[in-house]
Amino acid sequence: MAVAHRDSSQPFADSIQPPAAEPRRPRKLSREKSTKELAGDLARQTSTLVHRELDLAKADIRSKARDAGAGAGALGVAAVAGLVGLACATAAAISGRALVWPVWAAALLVSGAYLVSAAIFAGLGIVGMKRASGRVAAEAIESTKEEAAWLTRQARSARKY
Repeated sequence: MAVAHRDSSQPFADSIQPPAAEPRRPRKLSREKSTKELAGDLARQTSTLVHRELDLAKADIRSKARDAGAGAGALGVAAVAGLVGLACATAAAISGRALVWPVWAAALLVSGAYLVSAAIFAGLGIVGMKRASGRVAAEAIESTKEEAAWLTRQARSARKY
């Protein structure tokens, strides 16, 4: 019987060898885009950004309007309670002055004091409302201007390449 002689220089010559490795090519992580595709991406991304900013501004305004509505409701309840209290205080003030002056003069004095205080509070309310409404719009406008400037800078830098 003949014994097969094994070559010691190749210890696993009878085992399956993997195929010869191909030379490695550098892999591209992503394909390069053409200028037309980049411009299209920029337009889509700009549109998305503008829409998201508008949605954010709407949500901000809704939130502030909700807070203002809740505050206005509380002020309404306070106004009704205040009017009831004011009616009682008016009756008491007129009755107290009527002990010294004629009733018509006492009523005229008390109503004049109320009219002066109403004018003062109306002026304060108008100033407060103007200040609050201007702030919301100014913040939204400023944010939009900043983003427009950023987009312009990005578009200019993209043109350089």
